[in-house]
Amino acid sequence: AQLAAASSFGVIVPTDTARRIADLESQLARSQIDLQVARDRQSALASELRESATFHKAAQAEIARLDAAIKRKNCRLRTLNDNYERRLRVADTTIATHTAELGRLQDRVSTLDRNLQKASQRAQAAISQRDQARAAHIATQDRVSAARDTIARLEKRINQVERSQKSRQDFEFALATLQQEKDALAVQSDELLGQRGERFMEVTDLRAERDQAEKRLSSIASLLPSAAGHKRTRSGSESPTSSARTSKVARSTSSPSPDWRFESCPCVWILDRAPVCRGSRPEG
Repeated sequence: AQLAAASSFGVIVPTDTARRIADLESQLARSQIDLQVARDRQSALASELRESATFHKAAQAEIARLDAAIKRKNCRLRTLNDNYERRLRVADTTIATHTAELGRLQDRVSTLDRNLQKASQRAQAAISQRDQARAAHIATQDRVSAARDTIARLEKRINQVERSQKSRQDFEFALATLQQEKDALAVQSDELLGQRGERFMEVTDLRAERDQAEKRLSSIASLLPSAAGHKRTRSGSESPTSSARTSKVARSTSSPSPDWRFESCPCVWILDRAPVCRGSRPEG
């Protein structure tokens, strides 16, 4: 454009100068284009800067909010940690106390188990003694029956002697023999009655001890909240034998021999058969 203007005024422009002017014009055009691009880029950067400033402010507000929330969470966490440690100490103390109490209760249960086993053994021994006494009593009853038969025969002989009027010496000798046998049988009967009373008292004492041990064991088992399952399992595995023994003791002590019966005193037993009285003689 400048070159055209110079030509219009009649100015002669050298070729180099014209070339340089053209180059400068092209450079100017490129510079203007670059300037426009730079301005557009500057405006875009300014817009991005404004957006970044707005985002920065929002981010700072969010950071402040998060810091406050973190502080509150930390305070809450410290409070919860303190509460947890306090409850943990209380739980440790409670567990230690309950563990010691459980140990004492287990010791008591073990002691009661041993006592119950000893009582069962004593009851078994008493049952054996009672069976032996019953066998001895049956044998004594047989002997008493035989003695009664003998007495009846002797009394018949005495009656025959009296009726046939034998010598008085024979009659007194037979009567003395009969009296001695009757005295011996009476002594044996008294001894057996005493032994029977002693066995009955021993069985009664053993039943009382067994009842007390079972009551104490049930009270101990009711105090165990969680060991009850274990104790029930253990007592369930051992109870058939002990319950069978206990029921056997109860049946054997509650049902007397069919040849005997109780009177007002538990130590006095009376034969169902007719008693042999010292010095008595059958009529007829």
